[in-house]
Amino acid sequence: MIALVIGAILLLGGTTAFLSLKKATAVERSLARLQDGGRLAVDLVSEDLRKVHFWGCNTGGVFLSNMTNTSGIAGAENPLWGVRAYEKTSSAWANTPALPTTMSAGGDDSIETRARAGSDVLSLRTGELLPTNLTSPVSPGDTSVNLRSNPGCAIQQNSDLVLTGCKITANLLRVSNVPNCTPTTANNPHTVTLDTPQNSVTAFDVAYATNSQILLFRDVFWYVADTGRKRSQKPVYALYRQTAGSSTEMIEGVEAMQIKLEHRIEGTSNQRQVDPSDAILNSGENYDAVTVVHFAVLLQTFEDVIETPDTRSYSLLDTTVAAASGGGVGHNGGRVLREVFSTAITLRNAAPFSARGN
Repeated sequence: MIALVIGAILLLGGTTAFLSLKKATAVERSLARLQDGGRLAVDLVSEDLRKVHFWGCNTGGVFLSNMTNTSGIAGAENPLWGVRAYEKTSSAWANTPALPTTMSAGGDDSIETRARAGSDVLSLRTGELLPTNLTSPVSPGDTSVNLRSNPGCAIQQNSDLVLTGCKITANLLRVSNVPNCTPTTANNPHTVTLDTPQNSVTAFDVAYATNSQILLFRDVFWYVADTGRKRSQKPVYALYRQTAGSSTEMIEGVEAMQIKLEHRIEGTSNQRQVDPSDAILNSGENYDAVTVVHFAVLLQTFEDVIETPDTRSYSLLDTTVAAASGGGVGHNGGRVLREVFSTAITLRNAAPFSARGN
């Protein structure tokens, strides 16, 4: 009997230790996945932000001349802006800044429709340098550009290109024709035309040498949306990246994102850190004077590793995300781990007001 009692005690102790170790291991694995996802989200958004205002060899001091037709497009009065952000409350979008048409394109699949209420949307614009140049110079009055190649068939009809000769001026143009490009002809020379209605200006007023640089203009959005999947009967949210009208799910488990923008006040050296819809930020050229972007994301795991459902509130910059009740805009609760990840990125390519084009 004594031996049986001792054996039972040892077995119970071993079982308890095993279960404790198993639980601790599950928590550690879940925490590791949470940390990995958070670091990746911060790194991916930061990488895009560091490219803002990149226009090739004369980044930071170029006058960007816009030839494209943007008349009547809300929020696109200056397609060369570096950063914008948009706030979606529980019921509607903030009045400023105006949403660009790229956010509403696609109907039910658009960012305007899909972006989660209570979470901000980040928009940024930059240029992607293409490994090609010109087969012949461009002269004032020319209405086309002869390219040496089309790497990866990246240039399509309606693509926006930046042509820069590493001098004071660069031109933004929209491709009017359909480039003849297949995988077997991707490196063959071809001509890009500047017709209407894609362009409001169809002839160059400056010259470009054959060694001029070509950049693919990128309009990138980061936003949080419902994936359509469920875990434990609760919706799964994720961080998405959209470019060229196509959205890609990047990080599963991101429940919210908040943005703060730091800008110089026009005519002064003062800095302000404000919400994207701030009235002063949205007046004059203040939005184009944004120098620092602060962003924060709330991530969750999906393994039940804590004893009771998560009812805590989380602070994303100055916004509180509480446990949702009845499917609200807060987090999903559950016995899962959550953590806020945040950073601030200085826009290293930002130029003075005097160097920005319209």
